[in-house]
Amino acid sequence: MTKIGTSISHRAYALVRTAYALFAVVFIYFFVDSSWFSLDLSWFGLPIILLILGIAHLLLLALESDTVTGLCQWLKGGTPAICYRTWLNLEQDQEVTADSALWLGRRQIRLGAIQSLELTFWGNLMVRTDAASGSDSPHKRVLPILARLPVGAVDLVRLKEFVEKIQKARPDVAINRRLEKRLASKIVRGEEMVKLLGAVFLCYVLLDLGFSTGFYLEMLKDYHLARKTEKISDAKKSYAIAERMRLTPMSLSLVHRALFERGSAASGVWQARAEALWDTEDRQGALESIARAQEYYPQSLRLAIERARWLAISGRRKECREILEKAIEKHDDSFLPRLYMLVLFAEGKDVERVRGLYKQYCQDLDEDVFGEEPWWPPGGDRFLSQRWYREDMRYLMDRLLP
Repeated sequence: MTKIGTSISHRAYALVRTAYALFAVVFIYFFVDSSWFSLDLSWFGLPIILLILGIAHLLLLALESDTVTGLCQWLKGGTPAICYRTWLNLEQDQEVTADSALWLGRRQIRLGAIQSLELTFWGNLMVRTDAASGSDSPHKRVLPILARLPVGAVDLVRLKEFVEKIQKARPDVAINRRLEKRLASKIVRGEEMVKLLGAVFLCYVLLDLGFSTGFYLEMLKDYHLARKTEKISDAKKSYAIAERMRLTPMSLSLVHRALFERGSAASGVWQARAEALWDTEDRQGALESIARAQEYYPQSLRLAIERARWLAISGRRKECREILEKAIEKHDDSFLPRLYMLVLFAEGKDVERVRGLYKQYCQDLDEDVFGEEPWWPPGGDRFLSQRWYREDMRYLMDRLLP
């Protein structure tokens, strides 16, 4: 039995892809659960990634094993669940003959039964047979598929050797044009090394992702503890730790810049910082931070509402009004920023303005959301689906209730 193994680059890519999937599961766990707060994730990021790579390797070996192949026989027909280290096994004597066979997991295929080899657009080598239907037929037909082999899992040298053995066992085997072009291409020296370097780069990004994500979660944890801790001294200590981590430069990290300087992730950092400052009575710092968060994620309604609420509490009504007007313009199907605007004018005892705005808002929502009722079918009328946080409820209801 001769084993035709996969290329090193294929194994590396398979390992890294699986590790990315496992890391996503671990990250979601850390992000939604607080049971790890006793740990310092800023030091555990890299060890976690190394552990994940080991688990990914063992998982791939298990999925390729004979036991899992047997369990998945009803689904895969005896072929391995994945192709990781072994492409196929070739059973032969001294010379390759028609009675020689290739093994894919538990599936045995006589080389003499192979009628055609077809390379598809998606990179799969389709092994077809005419053993069941016969070679002569006046009608067009599609030959049954015996196996699908991923061509990208082996280098060109091994692919050529495999096809040559098939041709030796069955000289009349048909080969489609795409496969002929692939076999006719030159063997480029260093091609496998280039592919391997791509996998190494992805592995570096994964390690960077583990380290930076651990750093990111640890910083968010300290901002959270600054809000949750009852003692002011402990809160300031947690806040100082988070600030030190936020200001730590990491010029070589690609992921660190993505988490701390771009998009919703960076916005989340500044929002956590702003809420920690607000709860420790540093209102000016909180307003500056929430404004920075909104710059990174300007389409967030929650950030706009939170910033407007803080401005109103701080007595900066004009700025609050400007923020709410922009939020109403961007979120024309939302009632919450409109309700904040009504409460803002109601606090100023401007009854006529409140009534006028309410009438205008009703007209706008009729046009943008509700439409002309009744809708068909009965019960199909349009509705507003609004998300309220506890701060929204308390701020608005405290001012609306007599």
